[in-house]
Amino acid sequence: MRPLQFAVDSAAGEPLRLRVTGELDLATAPQLASRLRALSEDGNAIRLDLSRVTFIDLVGLRVLVEAHVRDRRLHVVAASSACEHLLELTRTTHLLRVD
Repeated sequence: MRPLQFAVDSAAGEPLRLRVTGELDLATAPQLASRLRALSEDGNAIRLDLSRVTFIDLVGLRVLVEAHVRDRRLHVVAASSACEHLLELTRTTHLLRVD
């Protein structure tokens, strides 16, 4: 299992941008869940960049949906074709507001 990689960009007065790289699946989803929980507990709005996610399964999607339900300020702002495809198939694109 290769861990997900994260990069956080922040600018004064702007939401945090969390860029995720790698495969988001059963093995790595807990890493993202933990990172999102920590960032949102600090009171940050989060813009999630999934453009470098090469694979996502339903466990990964569950982490995204649960994080959004917990904190409605979390939104996906960029998504790879793999992520877009899963969001479209599951009709969750509108929920996570992919821009």
